[in-house]
Amino acid sequence: MNTELGPEQACRRCGEFWPADAEFFITCKGRLQTLCRACNSRERVTTPRAAELEAIWHAAALTRPRQRRANAA
Repeated sequence: MNTELGPEQACRRCGEFWPADAEFFITCKGRLQTLCRACNSRERVTTPRAAELEAIWHAAALTRPRQRRANAA
């Protein structure tokens, strides 16, 4: 949405319109994400279990023996 202040984007979670720039939205590969920074940080705080699960997965991956690929030659 364009306003007199410039382009704005609505946050998918809270529905608020914010200026469409990296100050209010996180960017990935040059594109703005759909959650504003405030909602993104709130989501991270309310889901601490995700970090725990990631740590468990990494620990399991380090203890698993690596399988070698059979050479095609």
